[in-house]
Amino acid sequence: MTGAHRAIRLYRGAICSFSGAAIIVGLAFLILVGYGSFKYHLIGDYGIETDFYWDYAPAAQGLQHGLVDLDRYRFRGPGYPLILAAVSFIVSDIFTAGRLLSLLSAGWTLLVVYSLFRSAFGPAWGFLGVLALITNGTFVEYSFRVGTDMPYLALCAAFFYLLVNGDDRRRFLLVGFVAGMAYLTRYNGAALVLVALAWALFSGKGLPTGKRLERTAVTVTALAITIGPWLLYLYLKTGDPFNNPNISNIAYELYGRGKMVWDRFWFEGASHAPNTLMELVRSDPIGLLLALGRNLVVHIWFDFSRLIGWPVGVLVIAGLIWLVLGRMQIGRPGWVLISGAAGYLVLVPVFYSPRFSLSILPVYFLLVGLFFTSKEMTVLPGWWRLRLHPALIIVTLSLLYGLPGIIKMTPEKMREGPTGILEVANDWSIRNLPYGRIAARKPHAPFILGQEFVPLPQMRGTDNLIAWMKREQVDYLFLNLPELMYRPALAPLLAYPESDPRLTPVYVEKDYPPAAVWWLVRDDSGVSDTIVKSADKR
Repeated sequence: MTGAHRAIRLYRGAICSFSGAAIIVGLAFLILVGYGSFKYHLIGDYGIETDFYWDYAPAAQGLQHGLVDLDRYRFRGPGYPLILAAVSFIVSDIFTAGRLLSLLSAGWTLLVVYSLFRSAFGPAWGFLGVLALITNGTFVEYSFRVGTDMPYLALCAAFFYLLVNGDDRRRFLLVGFVAGMAYLTRYNGAALVLVALAWALFSGKGLPTGKRLERTAVTVTALAITIGPWLLYLYLKTGDPFNNPNISNIAYELYGRGKMVWDRFWFEGASHAPNTLMELVRSDPIGLLLALGRNLVVHIWFDFSRLIGWPVGVLVIAGLIWLVLGRMQIGRPGWVLISGAAGYLVLVPVFYSPRFSLSILPVYFLLVGLFFTSKEMTVLPGWWRLRLHPALIIVTLSLLYGLPGIIKMTPEKMREGPTGILEVANDWSIRNLPYGRIAARKPHAPFILGQEFVPLPQMRGTDNLIAWMKREQVDYLFLNLPELMYRPALAPLLAYPESDPRLTPVYVEKDYPPAAVWWLVRDDSGVSDTIVKSADKR
């Protein structure tokens, strides 16, 4: 057998072994997370999954009945509710549909990232791309949490792959469609829209101007078909095709950071903050520039420390240095790096969260791959010798560094939700509760009980609360200990039965003290009744 034939056999064996390994670890990950999600993650937490009960689920249910309530689309477009509504036709319980959608999105992301890294660097790096995701705590967490995070990452991964692979007209249509769907899922997807247009116009060496304009026209057409109807709808309803209050996220950086939590700022501070970008710039241009400069540096520090971890972060920094020094042969993956930079910059004006940067996670790992596959770092020929190749060993150990912590914390995070609400919902008296308006800080309980949710603002005390409930025609009040952390003035209401006599309990769990309480206001005329429900202790 000649050396060439032997090399071919080794190459094919490497492809099979790394592909098989990627499939095995990917499926094992999905099975484990899926099992934990459907067995233990029974209700969304009081953090990011609040959006599911506040906006996404009601919006999806409305779409199933042909209704669009703009109040449910304040910060985002209809992308996620559309997909969630489609899945809900198959899975009747909408929270189950949300969990399934997150899990499927995670599986799609693993597949696409494997394909992306394999096409860019070879099968071994395809496997490492999968390993990089399933050993990342943020990726693991949002594989079971319901929300836009994992579907948006799945769209971004597909976008990155399309930028690197293929040349036919269909690819330009798909790039426009995927970028459009990313925008409809999260408005910071505007970064992908801009990159899609630049890519269609400027990518490809030596192309005539006519060909570039043709490709751009195809991409614009796909974007117009995807985004156009929503922009037109917003224009007809509000007079502004880009109507949304996301400016308040930027305003929080100027007026709320370090002074109050976001929840309080939304009720108290946002009403006094500028409503448009120009108003925000005029109100405090120096402060805005300082906030942007601070976030430009701080966000990437947080990405290294909170998103990818410092062992991998050091490798990313090495890749960035190599990139600046011009030591990399970037080629087509360069457009993926541009997409990552655009995605990073569009998030600089807002407060930081690791989940916001989840969409550029593959880009960070791409930098690591470009670093180790550059000429200077190719120590050994025959990269398929995993046991001998220093680059693959270093990357693997860096990725596995945080795995023990992920294994320990993930089951706890799956159980974080206020499961006592589910016991409330299963009680006979609660199931037969007349339809009404429920005041609560979070929308979980009202949504699960099929009641109208009324956000509970800050209160000065019980008198202020009861006057507000009568004025707003609120029928019920939901409280539990976690909610009282942010509504401390209402703490006396949990001192049942010594609580306010104007509120009469209907049901109380014997296990005292209560962790959650339901109230129905009894006004002076005795028109309404009162319900109290104590759920399991948290």
